[in-house]
Amino acid sequence: GSVIFVAANVQHNFFEITEELVVLVFFAPAES
Repeated sequence: GSVIFVAANVQHNFFEITEELVVLVFFAPAES
């Protein structure tokens, strides 16, 4: 897989994306 970082307020364009996009988002409580 790939990890892509795009800073805030920066124009970004994605061209010719042919692979299946799978997004995993994890929400967990902060460690105390």
